[in-house]
Amino acid sequence: MLSPKGIIDIIDQSLSSLESATPCKIYILGLTGSTISPLLSLCLPPSELPAGNLPALSYSFGYLIHLSFSLGTNFTKMASCFLPRLPQELVDHIIDHLNDDLVSLRNCALVCQAWLPASRYHLFAKVSLKATSPQQEPSLLQERCKRLHGVLVRSPEIICNIREVEICEGSPLHHPYPDAQCSTTWVTTERTLMAFFRMLTHVRRFDFSATSSLYWMLLPPTFQAALYTLLSLPTLTYIRLHSWMFPNFDALNSLLSHCQNLKGLALSSTTVCTDGSPPDDQEKEKGETFSSGRTYLEVLTLDFLSFTYLDYWLLGRNALINVQALRELRVAHFHDAIIVDKLLSAIGSSLEHLHLKPGSWNGIFNPQHNY
Repeated sequence: MLSPKGIIDIIDQSLSSLESATPCKIYILGLTGSTISPLLSLCLPPSELPAGNLPALSYSFGYLIHLSFSLGTNFTKMASCFLPRLPQELVDHIIDHLNDDLVSLRNCALVCQAWLPASRYHLFAKVSLKATSPQQEPSLLQERCKRLHGVLVRSPEIICNIREVEICEGSPLHHPYPDAQCSTTWVTTERTLMAFFRMLTHVRRFDFSATSSLYWMLLPPTFQAALYTLLSLPTLTYIRLHSWMFPNFDALNSLLSHCQNLKGLALSSTTVCTDGSPPDDQEKEKGETFSSGRTYLEVLTLDFLSFTYLDYWLLGRNALINVQALRELRVAHFHDAIIVDKLLSAIGSSLEHLHLKPGSWNGIFNPQHNY
């Protein structure tokens, strides 16, 4: 094991070979228990490095992990002759502890090639294409989408790291005229977004929201096809749709029928319209049927949902969704208490977590079953 005095000697030898105006950054990391801690972080020209800082390093950390200079010198090669090398799986495990620290992950990705895969695994775990402030124009989101697509084209090995995708149409502020039927502002016009959907291979969670209503019938067929490709991924287990408008029962089923292993579904501020006839009658007239209950959900969230025939959709004889194995149910501001009662009766003993926020209910909620 290299002593702290040996570390300082290596630093001194390296700095003596640099020009005084060359900026450098030193990272020395120590491992104590199961946490990773910085011993020293400096970003100064060598001539300004205070000599007193280096001997003042804490000796309480058990192992030296890595020492790196962010400049084009032979320091890394020289240091590798002196520094002990940890097994890569231990280095990866240490980087895993930085999963929510993007700045540190970016720094780790620049250290060396061996640190890059573990850093990318967390850096690209979630891709969010949404405006972060009301001032952001749709063109900025389009530019971000283009840059992301370009990165994935140049480095396709990154694609498998993307496990969560969050898309939002519009700005953080709600549309000033909520009753107006507004088309999307960028999602359907940016071609790289559809290409991005088709590139994904390991997505587990998909969140598609809008700040004004997103009308299913206004989405171009090419965009719908790209969305179907994403939803058909065998890794996809959770979908959240916020502020969507479906023309009828069948439109929602056609979207979800592409999912292979869906376990969680959230419908928030979403409306499923109807022409006035029950879904079962529509299916008889059109001759359309779905595999009864082939999608066994474990988590279902219904939040500000407007869906007249929700009981037919979930409990009908041709229901696409099977709720008998639900472990978690969240219902907020749904107008029909009778349908909620029917849903609870159908779930059975698998339910572990129930969240009810009634709002204004039509009818009386009178649970008669031992949930």
